Amino acid sequence: PPPRPLPCPQVAAGADVLDINMDDGLIDGVPAMTRFVNLLVSDPEASRVPFMIDSSKFFIIEAGLKCCQGKCIVNSISLKEGEEKFKEQARCVKRHGSALVVMAFDEEGQAAGYADKVRICQRAYRILVEEVGFNPQDIIFDPNILTVGTGLAEHNNYAVDFIRATREIKRVCPGAKISGGVSNIAFSFRGNEPVRRAFHSAFLHHACKAGMDMGIVNAAQVKADVYEKIDKELLEFVEDVLLNRRDDATERLLEYAATLDPKSKPTALVKLNAQPADPVLPAKVNPIPAGVDPLAPDAELPPVPAYKAWADPLAKSEAFDQLEALMKERIIFIDGAMGTMIQRYKLEEEDFRGERYKSHAHELKGNNDVLVLTRPDVIEEIHTAYLEAGADIIETNTFNGTTISQADYSLDQLEEVAEINRAAARLAKKATAAYMAAHPGSRKFVAGAIGPTNKTLSVSPSVENPALRGITYDEVEQAYYEQARALYEGGVDLFLVETIFDTGNAKAAIYALERFFEEQVKADVYEKIDKELLEFVEDVLLNRCENATERLLEYAATLDPKSKPTDVKRKGQAAGAAAGGKKQASWRDESVEKRLEYALIKGIDEFVVADTEEARSCGRYPKPLNVIEGPLMDGMNVVGDLFGAGKMFLPQVIKSARVMKRAVGHLIPFIEEEKRLSGSTADDNAGVIIMATVKGDVHDIGKNIVGVVLGCNNFKVIDTGVMCPWEKILDAAVEHKADIIGLSGLITPSLDEMVTVAKKMEERGLKLPLLIGGATTSKMHTAVKIEPQYSGPVVYVLDASRSVPVAQSLLDAKQRDEFVEDIREQYAEMREEFYAGLEDRKYLTLPDAQKKGLQVDWSAPGNAPARPALLGTKVWEDYPIEELLPYIDWNPFFQVWQLRGRYPNRGYPKIFNDETVGGEAKKLFDEAQAMLQDIIKHKRLRLAGIVGIFPANSVGDDIEVYGDESRAEVVARFHGLRQQAEKDSSEPYYCLSDFIAPRSTGTVDYLGMFANAAFGVEAMTEEFKAAGDDYSHIMAEALADRLAEALAEKLHELVRREVWGYAADESMSVDDMLKVKYRGIRPAPGYPSQPDHTEKRTMWDLMRVEEQTGMQLTESMAMLPAAAVSGLYFASPASQYFAVGKITQDQVTDYAARKKMPLEEAQRWLRPTLNYEP
Repeated sequence: PPPRPLPCPQVAAGADVLDINMDDGLIDGVPAMTRFVNLLVSDPEASRVPFMIDSSKFFIIEAGLKCCQGKCIVNSISLKEGEEKFKEQARCVKRHGSALVVMAFDEEGQAAGYADKVRICQRAYRILVEEVGFNPQDIIFDPNILTVGTGLAEHNNYAVDFIRATREIKRVCPGAKISGGVSNIAFSFRGNEPVRRAFHSAFLHHACKAGMDMGIVNAAQVKADVYEKIDKELLEFVEDVLLNRRDDATERLLEYAATLDPKSKPTALVKLNAQPADPVLPAKVNPIPAGVDPLAPDAELPPVPAYKAWADPLAKSEAFDQLEALMKERIIFIDGAMGTMIQRYKLEEEDFRGERYKSHAHELKGNNDVLVLTRPDVIEEIHTAYLEAGADIIETNTFNGTTISQADYSLDQLEEVAEINRAAARLAKKATAAYMAAHPGSRKFVAGAIGPTNKTLSVSPSVENPALRGITYDEVEQAYYEQARALYEGGVDLFLVETIFDTGNAKAAIYALERFFEEQVKADVYEKIDKELLEFVEDVLLNRCENATERLLEYAATLDPKSKPTDVKRKGQAAGAAAGGKKQASWRDESVEKRLEYALIKGIDEFVVADTEEARSCGRYPKPLNVIEGPLMDGMNVVGDLFGAGKMFLPQVIKSARVMKRAVGHLIPFIEEEKRLSGSTADDNAGVIIMATVKGDVHDIGKNIVGVVLGCNNFKVIDTGVMCPWEKILDAAVEHKADIIGLSGLITPSLDEMVTVAKKMEERGLKLPLLIGGATTSKMHTAVKIEPQYSGPVVYVLDASRSVPVAQSLLDAKQRDEFVEDIREQYAEMREEFYAGLEDRKYLTLPDAQKKGLQVDWSAPGNAPARPALLGTKVWEDYPIEELLPYIDWNPFFQVWQLRGRYPNRGYPKIFNDETVGGEAKKLFDEAQAMLQDIIKHKRLRLAGIVGIFPANSVGDDIEVYGDESRAEVVARFHGLRQQAEKDSSEPYYCLSDFIAPRSTGTVDYLGMFANAAFGVEAMTEEFKAAGDDYSHIMAEALADRLAEALAEKLHELVRREVWGYAADESMSVDDMLKVKYRGIRPAPGYPSQPDHTEKRTMWDLMRVEEQTGMQLTESMAMLPAAAVSGLYFASPASQYFAVGKITQDQVTDYAARKKMPLEEAQRWLRPTLNYEP
């Protein structure tokens, strides 16, 4: 259900603008701003006033702008980062149709005095009006209201300077508005309400007379504190300070303020009891001469500048000029409804299919846009009829010509939709050309028709189907951009944005067209620079690696000095020939040091042993250890620099590590022999780090990646493996004289194990830094639950790329203390906010939440449970892997390798188009395909799974499973947890049992379940470990995970269509399956809909999973093998995924009683879900 409108007391109190700011350290600004503005837009009370999108980060401002469907205000931009950044941001704001607040701030700093305020604002005004094309009435200057009454003489004239600057800025910047944060003026007197509020009212009185148009204020207070009603004595003291009327004004006001009740109002002043007599007002010290107004403008003012009129940089087309001339003569006509005309032809499915779509899986009747390809004769005939009827402009048949709209017909491939648009434009141009040839002297035009998408950017309650809101502004804007480009390529004369019901869509279309127009007039040379040359140049330009200059000089020596950067020629090479990079012959001719560096950067291990031996034997390195410390670490330092600069990616770093290991492996026997002869036991490294997956957890892909990255940076990593009890971890730390301990875990019980390790470290008196990482961990959990247990440093590490700087900071004597103190302060603040949030959040009692559970009419035909074709269990012992390949979701695979495309190239397969990571992503994907083929060919993995379906009914929050359909015997019981956090809408409080028919209805329902895994991973990875091949080791684990998930997807499809058969007619692409567009859900125990991992044991016992498949559960309920998936099947159309969230003690007590589990044990398993400390 749509959210309930938000209360807006500030609007009710008279606010003319709502300022929205999401700049908080614990808030993810973009989604928070997006969500909040969308909610406000849907609230009629809030949206009747303009929104001010306020942030210090422009990308958050842009996120807010994309949600605003009317005119809003941006707060703010400035010249602080220079003119180019200022113009770039201003153009973005203008394109969104927003007004703009400009701070009086430039490259030299904040404007404090009168002259600087005027100078900076006038400079910004000139840029906005003359170069960006801003309407002056959309420009709002904030000349900085600064605090007076601070005791510093240089601050005394701040208010006067602002007021005078306001008047002058309004004069020299015609049409511009003035705003400011009024509360700043009296910041020195915070806590004393009458004084502070009197300052606000008096300041507004004088500033508004000088021309101030708006201010950020508490609307209710300003309306109450009318200037004329302020206590006269208080007002005199306040205005002495405000208008800088005497040198001792601040001291006098402080004395006077001490006599006032700090909670009284400035219009109803209350003196404190038992206070000294009111201070005697002495004669004014150096008063302003009689008759002199401190706020008066200067006697002589410079003339108002003449500003150049802004000229649109877009060249006007010939069609534009002709249309403009024609419209001066008469009214022009545009054709009518294309869709209505098409209906007159009574076309059938075969007309829409034609030869092109003969075998298309989806019905196409009604998709009028494809007729330009399948029945062009019909469309051309309609165009001709309109031209003959007198139309001056005909529209292309592209009303639904976006990838978003065409997705309804499974025709959302970018090139296919582009061809529809191009063909439509060419067809319309053909019709106009024929008409003009037959009617010499006539002039007809083609408009590229851009219609609505079938999605809305509104969150209005009137949009009942949430699926229609499943789109982002960026996706809509990009779809319109792609349509505009294709129409342009087809030859349209102009664009027509028409019949769009949602203003968000209309705005996105206009924005897309403006972006397209802009790109047409830019000769974007940067994009055309040779990519290899650009990489070398930017390495130097952006100081991305230490040897960047040397590398560029070497590369430059290979180039023809007269060639162009966009058409690079090598010496002796024709223009346009592939530059390619160093060929084997050239880099093999370099010095041994350069060869080792190149091999490490490129991940080439073919020659590394020979090159390492040559370095050891060449005489320049007296000891084998010197080879590691010298050329090998030099090469790895370059790898680290490139990785940190985003020029190398995790797969490449892992390959570099493989090369390094081979080189070091060759040197180890020599190093050991040298140690034996010298009697030395020293081990030179950057530090020793113990890595462990905690007790009960078997997942280690992330840990392995972190270990490799740390190893690449000369840390000695001791990996104690998986399912490590705390004793093993701490004993290893003592044995190896560790400098740091790192803990990893994937499942939620691992969080408690990490707390245990921290406690035991404290008990043993250790002071080593403790690093926390893994998918289930978080910065907040680390701050709230782990750090308080241990007096040593505790640091949450988000991913592999953060591990090195964290470890280096912890082991650097100069940085460590400050780094640790900063972390501790940050975690202390987070704990305070966390507990404050728990106090603020309201919860229903369990009985009240149960009363508000989901109500399903099980007697309705659409909700009646379908009887499964099979009851009991079915096992697949060796599912053919080749059949699973189409079901692989590749997005998590790229996330494992930390490869992330930027919009619009997020996700598979669009990631291959990304300019930054696309090439490496494609290379990684190809290598994954090669390993998959090897796995299939040599049967290196076996995919096994089991499915069970049983009669069931819900009883309260539990689900009873029966031995047969008579329901005489309960053979198992699954226990549910219900949402309790209070909601702002009428949305139900969900529990999984809501999706099964209650026993009291007399309806027999069914519950499904499954478990599947990839067997054989350990043997593969051991083989790669033995060869020192971390890259293949991690690749094998990542692919095994993907195959296990693919089998889960395939089994669910088989269950829906055959084994259960409740969706026997389902016809759906794999892409739609991965988007969960099918009926039913498959939630897993231990995840948001049922956070208790112990529910897996019920599944295992009921289906005899271990006996029938070999899959096991650890004591922490992790599944073995690690590449495994399990869950429940719900078939009800009402079923949906949800998060239980935090629960209260009454539910935990009830849950423990239902499970016949001691309360302490239940609290341990549910600890991350509790809203209290047990």
